Amino acid sequence: MEGLEKAIEGINAKAEDIKANGLEVKSLKEKNVELEGQIKSTKDELVKVSGDLAKLKEVPTQKKQKSVLDVISEKKEGLEAISKKNRDSVVDFSVKATSTYGDIDAGLDFAPMRPGITDLVKKQTRFIDLFKKTPFNGEFYKYAEQETVVRNAQNVAVCSPVTSNTKETIITKNIITKKIKDVLKFCSDYANDYGFVEGRLRTLINDSVLFKADTDVLLGDGTGDNMSGIDSYASEFDATNTDAPVPSISSANYIDLILAMQAQIYTLGQENGYAPDTVILNYMDWFSLVLSSKDADANYLDYRNVNMGTAVINGMTVITSPDVAANTCYVFDKTKGEMIINQSYEVSMAYENSTDWESDLVAMKGSIRANLLVETPNQNAFMKCSDVATAIAAITAS
Repeated sequence: MEGLEKAIEGINAKAEDIKANGLEVKSLKEKNVELEGQIKSTKDELVKVSGDLAKLKEVPTQKKQKSVLDVISEKKEGLEAISKKNRDSVVDFSVKATSTYGDIDAGLDFAPMRPGITDLVKKQTRFIDLFKKTPFNGEFYKYAEQETVVRNAQNVAVCSPVTSNTKETIITKNIITKKIKDVLKFCSDYANDYGFVEGRLRTLINDSVLFKADTDVLLGDGTGDNMSGIDSYASEFDATNTDAPVPSISSANYIDLILAMQAQIYTLGQENGYAPDTVILNYMDWFSLVLSSKDADANYLDYRNVNMGTAVINGMTVITSPDVAANTCYVFDKTKGEMIINQSYEVSMAYENSTDWESDLVAMKGSIRANLLVETPNQNAFMKCSDVATAIAAITAS
């Protein structure tokens, strides 16, 4: 401002000196008028900017305040005009700021998030698909089986009569399926807001029902509402079974016990009816008694045949499961059992249960009706050992 005023004073002085030159005086006066107009315009612009800056101090602290840089940016065009009008007088604006972590309320909110959810580990369903499936409709599943049989063919002389007692008794039996179900409720708004929710809830209830069914196929005791399982049908291994006694074995081990159980089942099946093809055991028993077993010179002994990554013992597939208690095992012919099913696994949803509709709640239900059937003539095809250590000792030669 002072520079402009001095310029005007100089021009006025010069005008007095050269009054004789009318044309030059007239030009200088016109220049003077133009400069005075520019000074007034410049003062008006600066007053307006000063007013805007002053208003910043009056903004309540709870509202987001504009920075000086914001105001200057808004007045960019006006300031540029000022600069153009006064190229001899340059106004520099220097804005310096230091940003720190304190300028962000919660830096974690801006962190990148990996997609997906890491689930807790869960088991596989090992047993529910072992057996052939027989679908049917109705409450009861009936079947017939031979209860007794007498074959009494005799050697006789030519043209002599024979007295025969050959006969059989056939009886009918029935079995009912057992229901396994689970229900969970969720808010429909929650599912609508997050697209992944319904899929995860379906997986959750699927696992809940099918894991329970899988465990029952192995361990169900058949009482009350419980399914019948392998354990309820299997006979206990007995090395002294008079129908299939097991001879003593030198330095018997876990593999010897499994082979003895297989041999006993094969013998009880008249070396024709049963062909044991499955071994179920506890993985830590498998590790300690097979995978880590060594000879006297600390060389590893491995009794397995391995086919496509699956362990096989004398033609029997080895299956491990966390449902199998330590120090126990099962050997059986899986072709002698069947899963009867009058309702395959299904998921349904209801929206109008009690006050669910008005509360925007959805009930998701998963259920299955099934049972494991092993007919009486085939139950000797299933054998269990409830005490592996004792059984190994029982078949070991003294």
